[in-house]
Amino acid sequence: MRPFWKLLAPARFPIVSSSRSKFYIVREPPHGSPNWPKVGLTLGTSVFLWIYLIKQHNEDVLEYKRRNGNRQQEGVRLSLPPLTATADYSYTFRYRHASQTKEGSGVA
Repeated sequence: MRPFWKLLAPARFPIVSSSRSKFYIVREPPHGSPNWPKVGLTLGTSVFLWIYLIKQHNEDVLEYKRRNGNRQQEGVRLSLPPLTATADYSYTFRYRHASQTKEGSGVA
């Protein structure tokens, strides 16, 4: 058995061998001479994808407006309604839900 004081000693990590892996070679990238064709291809691809994304988004917005008749979304309208004076002359905003503003609901 091991002596008791060795059990309380901090754990030691095994010594890492200094041999290199045989499966890959570690090389430092040459920072002094960038690979310009690779840089150009990367930036060109990025620009192309952003332009395509924005173009596709604009087409999707137009299609959404065409299908929905360019109407506003249902829900709480956050445009500022007319101010209403209260008894103490402070002004409050009245927010109307979209279901209250439809014709025939009795609310203006």
